[in-house]
Amino acid sequence: RSANAPRDMLRVVSTAVAFVQAKALIGAAVEAAAEATLECSKATQRVIDVTTPLGTAQYTVPAGKRDVEASPQRERWLEADRKALQVILAAGNRLVPVTTARASGQPIARCVTSRKLKLNQATGELDQHDPFKSRHSVDGAYLEVQKSKLSKLAGASPPEEVPATSTVADDLLIKTFLAHANKHDRDLTKGDVGNAYAKATRLRKHGYMELPSTLPMLDEDGTPLCIELRTPLWGECPAGYEWELTFNETLTKLGWQASECVPAMFTYESAEGSAAMITIVDDFLISEPKGGTIAARTIAALKEAFNGEVKSEREPTSFAGYKILRDRLRKLLKLSMPQKVRDAVREHLPQLADTDAAPKLPSALELRRIADSLEMPERSGRLDACQVRIQR
Repeated sequence: RSANAPRDMLRVVSTAVAFVQAKALIGAAVEAAAEATLECSKATQRVIDVTTPLGTAQYTVPAGKRDVEASPQRERWLEADRKALQVILAAGNRLVPVTTARASGQPIARCVTSRKLKLNQATGELDQHDPFKSRHSVDGAYLEVQKSKLSKLAGASPPEEVPATSTVADDLLIKTFLAHANKHDRDLTKGDVGNAYAKATRLRKHGYMELPSTLPMLDEDGTPLCIELRTPLWGECPAGYEWELTFNETLTKLGWQASECVPAMFTYESAEGSAAMITIVDDFLISEPKGGTIAARTIAALKEAFNGEVKSEREPTSFAGYKILRDRLRKLLKLSMPQKVRDAVREHLPQLADTDAAPKLPSALELRRIADSLEMPERSGRLDACQVRIQR
């Protein structure tokens, strides 16, 4: 036995060395995986850089229920989810047992929760009002698949649908609008109608949607609850059109007139001059003569019409993704999109982002190839593997 002792000792030492090496390799692999996950999250805009007094901090926006539970800001995201659900219910929708929805013959749409960390586009800081935002919406693409299947089973043709299009100000109109206001030294006021779709008039039959995965509920009999939709909701194809009709009718009652041949633009004539407004869904921008009161009176009337949920800002520093720098004395205007550019680089050219070394810029031909390769996502209604994981 004494003769074999050196050999046995050598085996023990070699095994220990191999274990230490394997542990080091595993640790390096874990660190690499974590770094790759972080970069992937940045590319998909889940990791957000936030400007703070101490420098740049990184916040992770949770995608699904598991991410919310694991988030350092778990309670704030859950509170955002609860607020978003309360907004839907306060608009006139209600909770009903799933048996009620099944008895109606209508499909129960899947609920998709999108979460967003709202930043000040000009400073990169957290929004001063409520930066943690959630929105519960209908999985519209899959809902169309559900409706088609039900129609085939019933042997009937799909019902006549409300139009699924709405009008918004395009990029050229936004730039022209701002340039005109700057040239003539006009006052600008930005407005936003909160939870706009739920304030529109529904032109269709009631619909149904599952509750958010973070907020399951049962009735007194233990039956799962769902939401009976009596107003339009984000994700439904006709919801944008229904909101546009509601908002346009409200503006018309206030004296604004739709501009001829210029979609998503309105004008208002009064003794103090002419005002103009452009709209992008629930956001709008008003231009009026310097010192005018048309914008203030319009905001007050809209607040009365939409339960006070209208925010406004005089001489805004951002609109429609643009950072606005304006020198009214010299009539200078600068529009830029720093946050949008960073997000686009992270999504489409991650090799140029978050690197200490000087990145090698692609050639013009390569950039054109990358741009030409971008495609809209397939809207077949079916979830891919990544989407399934996110929903869970």
